[in-house]
Amino acid sequence: MMSHSLGKSRLVGTVLPYVSIAGGFVVAKKFTQNDNNPLSLVIGAYDDLIILLKENCSAEELRSIEEKVASKFGKNFLAVLQQTLPALSSLFANSDSCTGVKQEGAPNSSGSLSFTLKIFLEAVATKERPLLFFFDDIQVSALCTRFSDYD
Repeated sequence: MMSHSLGKSRLVGTVLPYVSIAGGFVVAKKFTQNDNNPLSLVIGAYDDLIILLKENCSAEELRSIEEKVASKFGKNFLAVLQQTLPALSSLFANSDSCTGVKQEGAPNSSGSLSFTLKIFLEAVATKERPLLFFFDDIQVSALCTRFSDYD
């Protein structure tokens, strides 16, 4: 883990324009010592990504994302993913992929949650649409070691 004031934010700032030029998306969140639930910030970053996708992707691109997730893991996985990321229902609003599929609950351990989010990123990120997540000051979160265990 890196410590404060080493210029990490400035370094990331130099990369941001290139991600945009490449047609990608940047999602940034800042952790503070007052954050009672760091996991909500991570989920919030995914919600921000979903909003960016909805605003910037064509209907064809959104169908492609949905098909990638469904083909790799089935419609049941889409239902689990939607429970984990409720904003996803607005992304696939015209789809029947998640309807009629019941799941017992969203992933409840950091390992299964990390896996679920990783699969979603694999469907979204492409060479044509790179993604950059920047979690500033994540080292202040006790949860950060749990997420780094599942890279």
